[in-house]
Amino acid sequence: MLVATRTPFVVEAALWARTTALIRTSLPAPPCTTTISPAAIGVINISPLITRANSFGSETITCGYTCDLSSNQGGCNTADQVLAYFRDYVTSTLGVLSSSLRLYMYFTQYSCWKPTTISLSTGSTAACCTALTPPPPPPPLYCANASTHNLVIISNYQGGAVTINIDQNISNIYIGVTTYQITRITLAGDFAANVRKIIYAGMNANTNCAGPFLSGTTTTTIVAGAGIGVVLNQPATPLVDAFGSTSMQCAYSCSNSSSQGGCNTANQVAAYFRQYVTNNFAVSSSNLALYMYETSSSCWRPATFSLSRGSSCCPANVG
Repeated sequence: MLVATRTPFVVEAALWARTTALIRTSLPAPPCTTTISPAAIGVINISPLITRANSFGSETITCGYTCDLSSNQGGCNTADQVLAYFRDYVTSTLGVLSSSLRLYMYFTQYSCWKPTTISLSTGSTAACCTALTPPPPPPPLYCANASTHNLVIISNYQGGAVTINIDQNISNIYIGVTTYQITRITLAGDFAANVRKIIYAGMNANTNCAGPFLSGTTTTTIVAGAGIGVVLNQPATPLVDAFGSTSMQCAYSCSNSSSQGGCNTANQVAAYFRQYVTNNFAVSSSNLALYMYETSSSCWRPATFSLSRGSSCCPANVG
């Protein structure tokens, strides 16, 4: 009786295992990265920089799963950061006027979509729409929003691929870039012709943080008009600071009162570019003042900075 009752079970189990194996081998391999279908309308940006600061969220766009704006998101982003990023990306990159862009729905959850269909008629997570509609645009932050303030500085540690969008009609713009790792700097925008020089000063280490966006690159490159770019490897800084390096290496914070771990303080970076421009391009100090200063530690893979968005003005004693 034992044999008679166990044999069908064993055979059934064997058939089930074989059938399962056949099913598994016939299924297409899952994708190893995010995909969008149809591909022609898709854009995939990996960990781009945020466009709205919130101390409870990440400094890059990583993930979002709640409507909470006032508690730690565990490495993800707050809902206002997510909304601000997509709003700013559409307006700055796709040329859509902010007056023509309004939030229709915001759907968020933690659980896996396996799979899930989200219909516009279903609507969105109510709390998010309550908190974020209409989306309050953050005011741009500038050192001074005036035509006489024409020095733009961006910096980070990891380097990467960055586009600087000159969408403001400011005369005689000078741009300074500081990173530890190699960077591809691309100039764009309606008023790109107003840029006199782009000066890179940093470590320029041959480390690629941006994958295909820096493919084939072994040193920092500047994609702009002839004679616009200058690449300087570790030049001496004119401002001695116990918290920063004596040469231009990298910069990733606004701190001027704590060790920068071999990088430079914000004051050193601003002082260097101001002195370099005045000494090398016959520009008087009265005709050069800091317009904006953007800094972070994260890789630009890729990132776009628009003058109209503004940034911080973290150096305390330079202007």
